[in-house]
Amino acid sequence: RSEERIPLPTFSANSLLSVRWSQSRAYSDSTWAIDNVYVGPSCPGDCSNNGYCTSTGTCKCDPGYSGSSCLPSTPRPRRLLADFEDDLDPLKWSKLLGGAVTPMQQGCGILASGRTLYFNKAGLRELVTVDLDTSRSTLVQFYIRLGSSPSLSTCRRPSTTTEGVVLQYSTDSGLTWTNIQYFYYYQYTTVKFISISMPQGAKTPSTRFRWWQPTNSGPSNDNWAIDDVFIDDGVSLRALQDDFNPINNNQWLFNPSSNVEPFCGRNDSTLAFRTGTDSAVHAAVTTTMNVSNGDMIQFEINVGCATNSGTASPVTLSFALGSSSSWTTLVTQCGYQSSLNRACSPQWQSVYNADLSSSTWRRITLKIPSQAISSGTRFAWTQSGTSSSPVPSWALSNVYIGPPCTKLCSGHGRCYWNAKTSSATC
Repeated sequence: RSEERIPLPTFSANSLLSVRWSQSRAYSDSTWAIDNVYVGPSCPGDCSNNGYCTSTGTCKCDPGYSGSSCLPSTPRPRRLLADFEDDLDPLKWSKLLGGAVTPMQQGCGILASGRTLYFNKAGLRELVTVDLDTSRSTLVQFYIRLGSSPSLSTCRRPSTTTEGVVLQYSTDSGLTWTNIQYFYYYQYTTVKFISISMPQGAKTPSTRFRWWQPTNSGPSNDNWAIDDVFIDDGVSLRALQDDFNPINNNQWLFNPSSNVEPFCGRNDSTLAFRTGTDSAVHAAVTTTMNVSNGDMIQFEINVGCATNSGTASPVTLSFALGSSSSWTTLVTQCGYQSSLNRACSPQWQSVYNADLSSSTWRRITLKIPSQAISSGTRFAWTQSGTSSSPVPSWALSNVYIGPPCTKLCSGHGRCYWNAKTSSATC
């Protein structure tokens, strides 16, 4: 139930051509129509699929496109970030067929957190981004699930090769598509986090991406879902500083299941994750950072707020490099800690448990270890949920990642980044 412009292939000279539109089966509600038919010499670049070819051999461009071959009139967005917690944003997506944003615990269940984009309808199933400027992009990331094992009635797994899902890109507004990766129908019945290096051919000022299922067996069959889609802009922050008043969304990729609010005796803003019994991941993930030797990370954290204790569902600080989908626990030499009367242990620097004796906040100050140093490092505070028992609530505040302050503030102060002088002070 959508309108679509279809460009036909270029035919060789002197070939005879007849064109027919036909429908093999017609039902009472299967109405369709065509308009703006053109058969003749090609227009420049086939109008880049952003306009109509006219009888004079020139293009009539769509709004927002211009020039002889209908190229974008204005620069395209440089990155895309979508968690599907709200309805589909037309500024990020150009087409959705066969799917819909689905509430938590429905469809194929929770992938990362909250709502997902779930595909279960009859007919074509595809999701297409708007055109993006990916000239400097380095990666494409998302969560995906194809069916389920054991099988959920609302997430039936595909059974043939053509019922898998293909990730593709197009540099001519969907006129032609190039495969990036095929997701086999039998290998993704559990939730998988996918991180793919940006293909060199996809790095252009105007590239769109498509998740496409070639065939399916009809409504409520061969189901799949995706969540937390991220296409980066190739820009790495030198320093991150956030007191969450308000949150600086340009510094964070995802913070599912969170709210900016007071927490555990604090009247200022924190990034809080409240107790729940869902199987979602509660996480705060930074944007890409340019981390150099000697850099530090400092933050304040509270887990449990003296109402929970134990080692179940701890909060873990980890990092990932470049387009890697692998997260590594950040284990480092001991730095300075406030309000934590314990012997120094590397594990306690990166794994934080609920503690009945800790109604106060802990300030953690660490020197970033050598294995996390790169021009494309992301950090994450993560807590895995559970459907059987509540997980401890927790929150972050006053996060700083960047060049070090003198002596890491000796454990008795906060580090601040001065953007004007490009320096850190306590």
